[in-house]
Formats: sequence, structure tokens, C-alpha cells
Amino acid sequence: MSTLHGLMSAAIVYLGLMAVTVSLRGTLPAPIGRFSAVLAAALILFAIEHFVGLGSLSALWPLLTALAAWRLWRRRDTLSDITYWRDELPFLGVFAWAALWRGLDPDIEPTGEQIPNLYFISQYLSGARLPPPDQWFGEAQQFDFYYAFQHYSAALLARVLELSGGQAMNLAFCLLFGFAGSLAWYAAKAWGVPRAARALLLATIFVGGSGLAPLVQVSVSMPTDTPAEKAYAASTAIWASTRWSGVYEERINTPAGEAIFRDERWNANVQNSPDLPLETFLYYTLLGDFHPPLGGFLILMFSLALIAALSQPSGETPSRSTRWMTGLLAVTPALALITNAWIFPLQLGLVALWLIVRWLRFNETNLVLDAARGAVVSGICIAPFLASFASSALSPSIEVVPDIYRTRVSILLAVLWPVGLIILSLVIARVRDYWAWTLLALIMAAGLASEWLFFDDPLSERYDRFNTVLKVWSWLWVAVLVGLAPIALASRSIWSRRLSAATLTLLLLPGAWNASRYLWNAEFPHAGKWRGDAWLRQDAAHNQLLMHLQSVPKGVVLENPRREAYSSHAALALFAAQPSLIGWWATQNVWRGGSVAIERRAEQSRQLYAGTLTDARVWLAEHRVDYILWTREDATTLGPRFQALNDALAADYEFRAFETVGAVPIGLWQRRTLLGAVAP
Repeated sequence: MSTLHGLMSAAIVYLGLMAVTVSLRGTLPAPIGRFSAVLAAALILFAIEHFVGLGSLSALWPLLTALAAWRLWRRRDTLSDITYWRDELPFLGVFAWAALWRGLDPDIEPTGEQIPNLYFISQYLSGARLPPPDQWFGEAQQFDFYYAFQHYSAALLARVLELSGGQAMNLAFCLLFGFAGSLAWYAAKAWGVPRAARALLLATIFVGGSGLAPLVQVSVSMPTDTPAEKAYAASTAIWASTRWSGVYEERINTPAGEAIFRDERWNANVQNSPDLPLETFLYYTLLGDFHPPLGGFLILMFSLALIAALSQPSGETPSRSTRWMTGLLAVTPALALITNAWIFPLQLGLVALWLIVRWLRFNETNLVLDAARGAVVSGICIAPFLASFASSALSPSIEVVPDIYRTRVSILLAVLWPVGLIILSLVIARVRDYWAWTLLALIMAAGLASEWLFFDDPLSERYDRFNTVLKVWSWLWVAVLVGLAPIALASRSIWSRRLSAATLTLLLLPGAWNASRYLWNAEFPHAGKWRGDAWLRQDAAHNQLLMHLQSVPKGVVLENPRREAYSSHAALALFAAQPSLIGWWATQNVWRGGSVAIERRAEQSRQLYAGTLTDARVWLAEHRVDYILWTREDATTLGPRFQALNDALAADYEFRAFETVGAVPIGLWQRRTLLGAVAP
């Protein structure tokens, strides 16, 4: 039923998107209009819910679906037009590509940032007034320290369609890809790129890697005798083309690799090499992370699609469509601030530069005024969020990069050689478009700044530059592919077109090879289970634990925080939509800027399980803990402690067992005052 539910949910969403598309046809380009409508709805609700929580929105979906069906019936002539469906193919194709990956591997596991992404979404599932209670701190504090508009939007999807957090995350992941694909396709079409070249560009964006992609193939040799080894080699190549410097470069084992990456400053000990990632769409596709950089990519693609549309001749008097699109462009810096704050300076610079150049070159005062209106409206919408976020978020200082952690020449060339070839193709074509060189200047300036300056966040030493480079380089990479490559592909020079197409092909082929090898050889035991919790449910005892937590009243859950992060602790409560007393405490500690209270709570939780916490009953009562989990790992590693812990908790809690490991049960303690109660 999970697969059927997912298909029905996707169909309902697409029906609504079709209705929006046909309704705005003739007013805004289809990809821009569709995404703008979704964006406006989410942004307005985001502002409203800072004053009053709207709770469940499930009553809306039958009404909205009926309204969409009526609207499509009224515009059925549009649906019979083959050009409409031809224009829909980029959205549907990229959505299907993402859905293939998420459908085969829908698990939301303690790898990468999947569990934190689900945690962000879970904050908004209740529909409480914003900022909501923190689901990883026993609701004792507010969730007001992270830019999570992307996750709020996914939670809206869950609240309207009555989805679980995991289902919403997987579906929203595919929708984000679909929106991004249609916007990139439109941007290339607006610049005049032929259809075949557009297809190549789109494939490169979503399946290709960075400049490292082809080099990794000849630098690292791995065994590929069995399907499992082939799948591992393919996934490793995708990872390595993202996380080469400081992580995978120690695996160089071929003469070609040693020749390419020979550098007088090179040290094979990765502990002394800075970790400098450039994340691509293919990397996120493999990883399954619904992480804020993806939202940053989408906002950038939206901006570049708007700029491509606005850069086309439109007569002396700006049309209504032009004025609307200018206002929408001015909204994007505010969106960046609440979606992925790291890229806010880049997004602001992009919009400001475009407006300045248009004003200076064409004296388009009206466009500046339209942009001002968009900026004001978006500022009003995000002001309630910023009121709490600004005082709680980290405010890292800007520092100079130490010489030892500057990027080696070999790494710079290996990662960014495609950018050089795209620039060369523009030079060959003698491109005179003012915007191409303005965007290139922004890209060069931002890249140079990231080499000499970094935001000094809680990470240190070889990770000093990690977040700065990850956000800046990844954003600039998409800017090159969507902003500059189409101009080269559409140029009149055949050599420029050939060079840019060859560059894209070199990026695409290794990505396509590794993606296909992985999909063909990897095992997907939980395909079609869109809730994302099948990896937990495969353990019979944990499955019963999860079902029990889903059936009981809402209450604070304590799971043994055995590790700082990237572990399964807190996952049971998260999938059951119950608040945890302590989640991934080290990760949350970074977000909150080094909170002593978080470290103390994690240590006290471990002491409780170890039997060394004084006044355990008082401590549990103070933190209003209703459920204490005893998982398989607890039963295996702390088995001898069970009886003493059960005796200490017996006055306030009753243990419910679901299985035994030897003589030690697996289950949970439930506060006696909740016995017999059922979930509302």
C-alpha cells in the first residue's frame, strides 16, 4: 500500500500543478509560473503561522483537488495541445529520475543528513505556532536556530495530504528535482539553445559530476568482480568526485592518478589535507539528503530562469509579465536567507548586479521599482521568522584562510577545468552579452573570496573551510551550468558550441556510467516503502516498538544517546512523530553554538542507562519523560543492567516487552499514568 499511496499522492500534487500551469499560461512562462505559485502559497503560510498555528490542513486536499479538476476541465483545450505536454517533459523526466532513486531506496537512515532532514520536517508536522517546540529537546526549547523553509514546505505537503514525515520528505525531494529541471530547461530555451543541446545540458546537471568525475575514473582502481563490488565502486566514484580533497585522494593507486595529482604541497595523509567538497545533484541523488543546499540550487535556477526570460527583447514598455518576473527575482534573496543562509550574499549579489547593469545599460527605472516592491513584500513575509532566528542562529566571523589550508593548484585545476573551458567557449564565440560577463565576474569574485576568506563556524582545523567551500563552490557550479553554459551552447560559433558540448559530455559520461552501474548492481530490499522506516521495521522487536509509540499519547521519549551523531538513536521517536529528550546531541550542539545544557543532558541520559545517575526519578520527572526505550543494542550491550534499571524505575514506569535477547527483554518503560491511554 505504501507504493500505491505514494503514487496517489504524487498524482494529486501533479493535478494541482497542472491546474496552476494552465491557469497562468500566457501570464508567466509555465515553469516560472508553476514554481512561483507554490512558492507564494508556502511563503504566505510561513508568515501567517508565526502568529497562529493552522494545525492539520488535510481538509484542503479534497477541495483543492476538486478545484484543480474543474479548472483543468475548463481549460481542456490546452491539455489537448501537444506543445503543452512537450513543455512538461523536463519536469516529468527529472521528477521520474529522482522518483526512481527514492522509490528504489526510500530509507531515511543515519547516513549523511537524512535523519536531521526528517527532524527538520517533523518540527512543522503538528501545525503549531512558529517557531515550533524542538522535537529533539523534549519540546523544552523552540526550534528557532536553523533556516528550514525548505523543510517547512515539505511539512505543508504532509499536512495537506496526510502523509508521514518520511513520505513527505521523499515526495518533496522528487518535486524539488522536477521544479529545478523544468527551470533549467526553460533558461536554456530562453537563451536559444537547440533541443538536443538542452537535453545534454539537463542530463549533465542532474547526472554529471564535477571536474573530478572523469579524473576519479582513471585515478582510483577498485575490484569489480561481483555485483556488490560494482555497486560499491560506482557509489565510491560518485562520492569521490564530491569529497576528493582530504578524503578520497589517499586512495590514488594508478600511475595516471599519481601524475595528475602530483603537487609539491601534496601530502597523502588526509589528516593534513583540507576537506573541500563540491556537491552536485547526482551526489544528493545517491545520498538521498533533502538538505538546504538543494533548496539553494533551486532558488538559483529560479533566478537564472527569470533573468533569461527578462533578458529577451520585450519592447520599450515593460509588459505585465516582465514586471511580475522582476518582482519575483527580487524575492529570491529573502528566500535564500530562510532556506540556505550561507548563499544569501551570493544570491543578493546576483540580483543586485543584474538590476544595476540593466539600469545602467537600458535605464530601466521601472524594473528597479518593481524589484523594490518584490523585496519589500518578501521582507515582510520573512520578518516574523527573522525576529527569532536572528537572535538564535550562529553568527560566524569572517577569517583569513591559513596558508596550510589553501587549495592546492592540482585540486583547483581538477575540480574547475570545465569552468575554464566554458569561459574559453564564450571567448571563442566573442559573446557580447553584458550579462554573461557580469555573471562570470560574480563567479570569479566569489570563488576567489572563498580561497582567501572563510566563515569561522564551530568546525576547526582541516574542516575550517568545509562549510564555506561546500556552499560557495556548489552554488557557483550550478551558476556556471545554468547561467553560462546555455549562452555558449546558443552562440553562432560552431567551435564554441562544440567545445561547450564536449565539456558537458565529459562531465556527463562518468556520472551516467556510475549511476547506471549502481542502479543495476545494488540491492534495494525496501523498494517502494516510501515512509522511509523499513530499515527500522525489519527488526521485529523495533517494528513493534515503533507501532506502539505511534499508538500511545504524545510524550517525551528517551533513547540511549550511545553516540554523538550518525546513529540510530532518536530514529524510533522521530518516525513515531514523538518528541525526544535528546537527539543527535553533538550535531545540535554545533547548531546551537556549543550549548552546555545539551552536553549535560546527553551525559545524564547515558548515566541513566549506566545506572550512575543520582536521583534518576527526580531527573526523569523534571524532564517529563514518558517513554524510555530499551532497544536491541541496549539489550545486547547493557543486558546485565536491565534488572537494576527496571527496579529503579518500577515505582513510576511499567516495562512492556516485545522480544527477549537471551534472558534480557527488548521494549520500553511507559509512565504508569499513561497506562491504558491511547493516542488521540
